[in-house]
Amino acid sequence: MENFIEKANIFIAPQRLWIFFDEFNTTENIGLIKEIICERTLLGKSLPNNIVLLGACNPSRMQVNLNDDANNDRNKVGLSIDRYEMHNVTTNNRLLYTVVPIPETMIEHIWDFGFLTPSAERRYIETIIGQCKNNLTDDRSWYKTVVTLICESQDFIRRIEDVSSVSLRDVVRYRQLYDWFYTSIEHRSTAIEWSPLSVQVRAASLASLLCYYFRLYPAQRKQE
Repeated sequence: MENFIEKANIFIAPQRLWIFFDEFNTTENIGLIKEIICERTLLGKSLPNNIVLLGACNPSRMQVNLNDDANNDRNKVGLSIDRYEMHNVTTNNRLLYTVVPIPETMIEHIWDFGFLTPSAERRYIETIIGQCKNNLTDDRSWYKTVVTLICESQDFIRRIEDVSSVSLRDVVRYRQLYDWFYTSIEHRSTAIEWSPLSVQVRAASLASLLCYYFRLYPAQRKQE
């Protein structure tokens, strides 16, 4: 943090230094982060005025049985409906991940962004997949098929595991795998006359297997 302060001090107005604290409620040093964000001091010393502080925190969510309805209100991604409920969370083996209570001073500054609706998530997926190499969007029909495949896969994993078990990170991973497989297949298949669509289908199928299919357990799930 001291390095950032030194950097901010050499900035010329109106330049600002933005600092982002990711998952700040997963550290035991949250009291220090509260001081930095809310009081704008570090160990009692004021921070430069041109430092802008932002952060993201994890919701305190409990594990659910696979037979439970993973889409009920209490299991949706986002902060608890009762914003003070997170203070009641103590060490518990059923927590999905470790979080620490957020100081009340910080709660007043928290905005709950909730979770993406299916239509909003689809638009994000369309944008991410639209960035695939090798002109995936040239064939609009195939492009829409790939987007639908990913949307259905995301929804299926959420229904059998947990609503937070997949995210847009998986979509980005899919895009990266698709690009790699497409390049690899095209490079290794110079002796075979494959149409561009055939290469796309193979790349999309392999990316789907790695991102979604192979994570299914037990084996019966793979039949669904």
